[in-house]
Amino acid sequence: YEVDPSKDEPPMCYMQGHYSEFWGLSAHPTNAAEFCTTAEDGTLRVWDLSMRVMKYMRRLPGPGRSCAYSPDGAAIAVGIGVGGKAKGKP
Repeated sequence: YEVDPSKDEPPMCYMQGHYSEFWGLSAHPTNAAEFCTTAEDGTLRVWDLSMRVMKYMRRLPGPGRSCAYSPDGAAIAVGIGVGGKAKGKP
């Protein structure tokens, strides 16, 4: 939401995404306009602040607990909560 206290208007919602409890956030190491989030809803989402859009979404095998970009920003590591198992390449 964007709130302008100088105006007598309701807040404006620019981006909407996770529909459950939010847990993880990581800023891209080289692109200041990009960040990723993960939540109880079992998704990882990548956002673009400059365009105010969700760029990507990936369903996880369990609830997301944490996320972090690799130092070069080429990969994202995700911590999954109880009941999930990571699949794919190490």
